Parts: sequence; structure tokens; C-alpha cells
Amino acid sequence: MKYRDRFVSPWEQYAHRVGQRFEVLSVIDTPDKDHDAEVLPMYRIRFEDGHITDAWPEEVTV
Repeated sequence: MKYRDRFVSPWEQYAHRVGQRFEVLSVIDTPDKDHDAEVLPMYRIRFEDGHITDAWPEEVTV
């Protein structure tokens, strides 16, 4: 999988993060209490300031 160099998002929630660098920590591809099967895969990412969140494929993949 090829990842973007900088974060992008079509959603307002993380608009302030657009253009920031991030690191992919893990791919979430197994349903669990926080992730339903129909929304997967998602990506656990960390921004340079240390903030960790889950991101959609369109936010982090090319």
C-alpha cells in the first residue's frame, strides 16, 4: 500500500490536520468493539505532534 506524504480529508472534523505529515502505525482490518466490518480497512496514524487517530483510506492512501 502506498501512503500519502501529507494528510488530506474531505471531512470538517480534521480539516485543521490537512497538509500535516503523519506516520501509519497500523492497518485496522479486523472488526472489533470500535470498528465495524463495513467500515474497514482503517488506519491508525500518528501526526508529528503526537496526536493518534484512526483515518479512512481516502485520507492516507494514494
